[in-house]
Amino acid sequence: MFSQRSLATGVSALTVLVGCLLVTRSALAQTYLPAIPGSLDDTQRIEQALDACNAPEKACTVRLGPGVFHVGLIVVEDFHGSFVGSGIGKTVVKAKPGIEAHFDLLQPHSKTNRMPNLLSFLSGNFSIADMSIRVEGFRPLLAYQFLPGFPDTYFMNTILAITQRPGGAAPHVSIERVEIAGADGDAASFFGFNGLPAGLGVNTNGVLFFGGFFFNPILTGGSLVVRDSVMKRGVNGFFTLRTADSSVRFVNNHVTESIGGVGAYLASRSMIAFRENTIESWQHGVSFLQTPFFDFEGWGPPEASRFVASGNTIRTSQIMDVPSAGIVATDEYTTIPGEVPRLDGTVSDNRVISTGGNWTSERYGIWLNKTVGTKVMNNQLLGSGDVALAVDESQACRLLFNSMLRFEAARAQIMLSARTRDCLVLGVHPSVTIVNEGENNVIKASEGRQR
Repeated sequence: MFSQRSLATGVSALTVLVGCLLVTRSALAQTYLPAIPGSLDDTQRIEQALDACNAPEKACTVRLGPGVFHVGLIVVEDFHGSFVGSGIGKTVVKAKPGIEAHFDLLQPHSKTNRMPNLLSFLSGNFSIADMSIRVEGFRPLLAYQFLPGFPDTYFMNTILAITQRPGGAAPHVSIERVEIAGADGDAASFFGFNGLPAGLGVNTNGVLFFGGFFFNPILTGGSLVVRDSVMKRGVNGFFTLRTADSSVRFVNNHVTESIGGVGAYLASRSMIAFRENTIESWQHGVSFLQTPFFDFEGWGPPEASRFVASGNTIRTSQIMDVPSAGIVATDEYTTIPGEVPRLDGTVSDNRVISTGGNWTSERYGIWLNKTVGTKVMNNQLLGSGDVALAVDESQACRLLFNSMLRFEAARAQIMLSARTRDCLVLGVHPSVTIVNEGENNVIKASEGRQR
């Protein structure tokens, strides 16, 4: 039998051994990459470090030191772990000049078919924190075409892209305290057609993307949380496309200098929430769009998704002669014979400020288009435009206690179009101008004070 002393000695030795094993495992799980002064290309060493964490049992941390890291197109598959810098503005991952893009848009995105995205994560379970990711060149890529016959373009498709690789698991991702920034450029739409006034272009299509690219798998069963981060200067500050059974939470972020602030397109059985963000954009602040236009392959979300915009401060400054809205929700499936609604929307407690020039195209504070059952509650609409709260071809909407006395409307502060029916408007101030061209809508004024 062991004596108490020998047992204690054995336990002590075991504790030391376990401690050594834990220290060794921790050391193996940490990869530190310092910035190398004068380095022109850090692509390979960053990609290799991330590739080394490619299985759940090898979850690890890749840590970048302070300084600038110059990179080309990085593609990482099945990353499990953390990608961490030394802080926003302290660690900068920066697109090197003259990046070449060689890819086939009709084939799956992979290491051998690199889409023009600066950082692409395909599947995995990981976090990204405490760094800046920047694309600064006016034309950051050498000339390329998305498809034969399309015009040459030079802009980055997406700065940070998160998607699901063919045959891979859905990604689960957390992003905190990260700045992702494009810069001035000459592109204004996905394939590079320019529609912006001189000097107001962008050099990237999407600043941050989560979903399924065209001609790639639908992202199914994934999740994304983005907090306390900055997205700047893109056609879209953040957008999600082609998701199923997934969750997106975008909370307390700042989106600025983008044509569209944040958007969610083509989602099935998903929950997508934009909460407590500051969004400063040129055309649209928040967009919820369920429309076949965004799916060239005809997938079409089979079931409805839940969309929420709550507690955001949104400023739009219309700079092009195209429709503009602080918040827009569209569900075109409601007008397709045999289809059912795909959008379950709630828009609440937002502060929306709309401004812009004298364009012929409409400018709205909030715009519901072809939705069913959408709830718009306790929002404050300010600025100017055609209509503060516009409802087109929608059914059973609930417009409750919204304030718009400080919105200078050219047509009306609330407008229910001719093909709108069964909506309830409650709690509007008696002086609010309302045009009701629909059927079976109920409007009840309130004598209470409004903001």
